[in-house]
Amino acid sequence: MSLSERIAAMVLAEPGRSPGPANRATFLSMRSEVQVALSQGWSVLAIYKSLKADGVISFGYQAFRRYVNELVLRRT
Repeated sequence: MSLSERIAAMVLAEPGRSPGPANRATFLSMRSEVQVALSQGWSVLAIYKSLKADGVISFGYQAFRRYVNELVLRRT
């Protein structure tokens, strides 16, 4: 398990935190999967809908898109 994955697991396990850090940790734990899907030509919306339908993420599309831009595409 990478350091990033260990930190994400730690943040997700902490009770009583605001959802922001937990949402970011959830995204970071699957960042490589998102990168692969993007490189295969899938849209951000299609990836989001799939992850949401599978129950992998619980946050909204705008937050997901922001994480993709900041953490995958390196746009700010």
